[in-house]
Amino acid sequence: MKKKGKWKVQFLVMAFCVLGLVAVLVGSSYAIFSDVSDQGDYNTVTAGTLQLSYKTPSHLV
Repeated sequence: MKKKGKWKVQFLVMAFCVLGLVAVLVGSSYAIFSDVSDQGDYNTVTAGTLQLSYKTPSHLV
């Protein structure tokens, strides 16, 4: 393979890697900042057969 053709292949591989890295960073940033969770009024903790439910007092919300 000529030197010129080798350079083109290396450039394409590097460009693909950079674009892939940018896509992963954008996707993970979006996932982190768009996560919204609403548990309602009650929280439930389950461990094995034990299940505890509790309500947060309204003065703490």
